[in-house]
Amino acid sequence: MNKKQIFSLAIHLLASVNVDGPTLIAMRRQPDILETMERLPWLRFELVEHIRLPKDSSFASMCEFGPLWLDDFGTGMANFSALSEVRYDYIKVARDLFVMLRQTPEGRNLFILLLQLMNRYCRGIIVEGVETLEEWRDVQRSPAFAAQGYFLSRPVPLISLEEVILTL
Repeated sequence: MNKKQIFSLAIHLLASVNVDGPTLIAMRRQPDILETMERLPWLRFELVEHIRLPKDSSFASMCEFGPLWLDDFGTGMANFSALSEVRYDYIKVARDLFVMLRQTPEGRNLFILLLQLMNRYCRGIIVEGVETLEEWRDVQRSPAFAAQGYFLSRPVPLISLEEVILTL
């Protein structure tokens, strides 16, 4: 194995794609897409928050695609009702909710309690939009699994990813 292959295996890189429910359901009817997805075990789908989830069995079977993430919890349709409709691998908390709850001591306590509750419904919580050291420290003190945001890294070309991860 070369150095890059070892690095990729060691850090378990994943790629996520934002998709809405109807598109994900339509993809089930495309054999070539299903075949491609079987060859991409590192691919994850983030269900975008702004759609109402269908109540039929086709939506419930979306997890056949593998781990499903909920994007932007705390905005639009990504709320507690979404947690009762589909089992998500990871839930990403929207920056707007994170910032709002950080404004008061009560809000900071509620943030911790909210993440504790949400952790019962998934494998982990990812806080979106971490832009300052203070925000990063708040995430580190919380029951969040991970964070993303400009404080940790600006978008980078794939070729630079190894360097960014090693400096974190």
